[in-house]
Amino acid sequence: MRANPSAAAQVMSALGNEHRLRVLDALSSGGLYASDLQEVLKDISPSTLSSHLDTLEDVGLIMQERRRGRYLI
Repeated sequence: MRANPSAAAQVMSALGNEHRLRVLDALSSGGLYASDLQEVLKDISPSTLSSHLDTLEDVGLIMQERRRGRYLI
């Protein structure tokens, strides 16, 4: 199976942001709700955090539970 260079570039771009790395670090110990992440990452505005979560989800690094709404790696 060959790697998809475009997909790899998107993942690397997503990982090239300090705030998104901090989101991943916060999620590394288990799933959290957006409100929990906001408490941990107080210096990131809610709208910016939402944008970072969308970016990480779009490239497949995290997912949001349908039923409970927690974000998971």
